[in-house]
Amino acid sequence: MYLTALLSIALLSGPSALAPQAAPATKPAVKPAAQGAKPAGGARTVEIAGADDMKFSVTTIDAKPGETLRIRLTNKGTLPKIAMAHNFVLLKLGAKQIDFANAAALARATDFIPPDMKDQVLVATTLAGPGETVEATIMAENHFNLPSDQAAAMAAHWAKFSQADIEAVQNEWPVLIGKVKEAMAAGTDPRTPEVRALAERAAELTRMFSGGNASVEGQLKQRYETDPELQKKTGIDPALMAYLAKARGE
Repeated sequence: MYLTALLSIALLSGPSALAPQAAPATKPAVKPAAQGAKPAGGARTVEIAGADDMKFSVTTIDAKPGETLRIRLTNKGTLPKIAMAHNFVLLKLGAKQIDFANAAALARATDFIPPDMKDQVLVATTLAGPGETVEATIMAENHFNLPSDQAAAMAAHWAKFSQADIEAVQNEWPVLIGKVKEAMAAGTDPRTPEVRALAERAAELTRMFSGGNASVEGQLKQRYETDPELQKKTGIDPALMAYLAKARGE
């Protein structure tokens, strides 16, 4: 048996789960701020305790963009390590938490990190037996350059979405992009009603992510135009963006 602090944490300036991605995502389990001391090194320490009752003392963590967190997990239980070990696993935003947890339960040989899902992990600790403490350090990234007032407004906007909302959007994006690519491959005029409808829906989903913030939309557009890895992951590239723009009459 084991207990994992399994979080899909928003160590970003906003939930990229609402932006076009290759796979569905879950809503980050991050809202209330966790208290922690900030050592001289600059990292804020978040202390988490786990015990034999299969519960953690901290269930959510909030982080500001650019902030470094040191996660310290202490096993307060008494059961032998082979029977009840604890670890902390931080998943990428976009990972399916339940699928990962189910697979992890069968991955004892690899410290409960499924080998075929390792690419979904941002950071993980080793296993902690009774009385042991393990730790991991992670820096919260800032994907958008926004003044503090706009960043706060975007955070409030993103907080409105439920897990079901985000999962629905993440399931819809790949299907929508696939239909656009099919239309492009078939040489379909982007001004046809069918393609225009796809373009309008893409614009609606983008506005759901941006909240209508022109700066966010501009930075997001630039990333899709210049980041080959993001283009490969999402299927969105300059050619597709130009096709959708024509469909919208731009």
